[in-house]
Amino acid sequence: DAPKIRESKHKAWVNIMYGCDEFCTYCIVPYTRGRERSRAKEDIIAEDINKMKIDVTKKFLIVGLGLLGGCYAMALKKKGYTVYAITKDQKDIDYAIENNLIDEGSVHIDEKLIGSADIIVFALYPHIFKEWIKENGHLINQGTVITDVTGVKSCIVYEIQAMLKKGVEFI
Repeated sequence: DAPKIRESKHKAWVNIMYGCDEFCTYCIVPYTRGRERSRAKEDIIAEDINKMKIDVTKKFLIVGLGLLGGCYAMALKKKGYTVYAITKDQKDIDYAIENNLIDEGSVHIDEKLIGSADIIVFALYPHIFKEWIKENGHLINQGTVITDVTGVKSCIVYEIQAMLKKGVEFI
């Protein structure tokens, strides 16, 4: 199993890849670890969701229904959660509703969907994520937890948290 880094009870890193398979003469890592082992995206998402141990009555909002956002929506719906989505293409909303990946969705900023979400998962490029928070962060209710699946948190985490209202936590 690939290692998991957990620095606190609220924040964790889920490794997708660890190291490389190049057996360079100056590096001992692949010699001691062996060849790289891939993990299926479904396993990573299931692990992430299972660790959350969230009450099934919680409502999720996925912002961005691309590959990762769509995978999260699918996994959350399979677990019985209510899932909403905001994304840029109507065809993505239509597909997600037809295939029971989401309960409701919009291609516009929908204050009702944002306000009713207990947890918001952002599946956006980091610069778009920052812009979205800057323009719409005021719509997120106190007590809402937000997270992202961009994989580059260290460069944006403090900037995003500074833009949020008191009582909204970015994990």
